[in-house]
Amino acid sequence: MSDSQKLRPASLEDVERLKEIGVRGWETTYAGFVHEHNRKTYLSGGFWSIDRLRAVVTDSRAINLVTETDGGVIIGFITTESLDDGRYEVTRLYVDPEIRSKGIGSRLLQETFDQLRARGVSDVLVNVFGDNHAGRRFYERHGFELIEDTWTTVGDQTLSDVWYALRIDSD
Repeated sequence: MSDSQKLRPASLEDVERLKEIGVRGWETTYAGFVHEHNRKTYLSGGFWSIDRLRAVVTDSRAINLVTETDGGVIIGFITTESLDDGRYEVTRLYVDPEIRSKGIGSRLLQETFDQLRARGVSDVLVNVFGDNHAGRRFYERHGFELIEDTWTTVGDQTLSDVWYALRIDSD
């Protein structure tokens, strides 16, 4: 991430842009293995709805961050959700597909870890499609370990669905 980009908490005003980046990320990342009609159905569902994004962004337990340019254009974001057992899940981590691989996702993830540690959170989960090889490599590079390989249904497809965990408590 360059010095001309800044991290800040996500706000309600950001929700439309978060959805835009997330949808573009879904379309580019999953085009190789999730059929187009299934992507469209999923993206029009509850997980990516404006109401759901508003609820996540305003959840006081969650850590939700955006990266923006000096001009105020959001180019990446992360959302987390608190689980009932005290763990947190990274539920969305997307960077504008045109500027991936520049450290933006890593910076978002590391800042999230720092804020979670400050709250006393020690365990983080993330769920990735098994065929999302770039996503899997990203999380593995950041220390996540595979804990479950299962199946999920997206529209009329059954896809590999993997879960990773990471312990982030301080030394």
